[in-house]
Formats: sequence, structure tokens, C-alpha cells
Amino acid sequence: RAYIATPTCSPSRSSVVTGQHPARLRIVRHIPGGTQYGFDKFGRTNEHWHVLETDPAQFPSRNWLPLEVTTIAEALKPLGYYSAFMGKWHLGSEPWHPIRQGFDEQRGVSNFGHPRHYYQPFFVEGANPYADTPEGKYLTDRLADDAMDFLTNYRRKEPFLLTVFF
Repeated sequence: RAYIATPTCSPSRSSVVTGQHPARLRIVRHIPGGTQYGFDKFGRTNEHWHVLETDPAQFPSRNWLPLEVTTIAEALKPLGYYSAFMGKWHLGSEPWHPIRQGFDEQRGVSNFGHPRHYYQPFFVEGANPYADTPEGKYLTDRLADDAMDFLTNYRRKEPFLLTVFF
């Protein structure tokens, strides 16, 4: 049994991959993006925290999942697991992507909380992990295809963890 402590994207994802409450992680709301919060057009920032103007408490929230926090992939690695992550990360840009958080591979991960479109081009040019996807392909279908490809072609002897966030 599991539940998410918040219905918001970044906090719920951080909770799923770490097993920790969003308040403990200090990721209490979605990671915003946009130049007003210090993000560039590729969804990157060096600003550790953001505060939303509309937040009456003005409580700072992180812009990425810290590397020192243990993820499920890092916890399973000593047990011999191979871990793959596919889909929406929304827990930081490249320095904090799943591949840096204990996952052995990642597919379809971007720096953004949501795609520009669910049909190609999914994300901005230069930051589209699926730039090779033909026009007309639906993003959810591409992610499902990748998950099926992983399951069909997994030939390692170790057990695996496959995390897919649509």
C-alpha cells in the first residue's frame, strides 16, 4: 500500500522515488520554471529555492531533488538491481536527472514539468529527449513503447526496477 502526501507533481514524485514526505525533502510544491523563477528556456536553473508570489506563507521550496537523498534505485543497487527510469521526472535539470540519482538508464526525461505538446515536437528544440520521434506520434505512446522495449529486451541476470511516469 502506498499513498502520495500531495496531489502536486514534483512533491509527489519526490515522495515516490525516495519514500520521504515532501515536507522533509522541502519540495512542497511543483518546481515552476520560467524566467521569473530563474530558469532558462531549457528548463535549467542554479537557484536552489523558489517562492511563489501567491504563497501566503512565502515558504521556500527546492528546485531539484538533492543528490544526497537516497532514491529507491540507490537503495536497490546494493541488492543487485538494475534500474531504469522513463518519463516525467520534474525533479531538476540534467545535474539531478535520474541517471545521477542511482538509475542505470533513463528515457524520455526532460527538464520540464510538462511537454509543450503531446504530439511531436514534445519539448523545445535543444531539450527534447524524443527529438527522433516522428510527427504524429503521441508522447504517452512513445513512453509505453520504450517501457515495452525495455521489458522485451531485458537480458540481464539481475532483477530490475522499471519506473515509468506518464
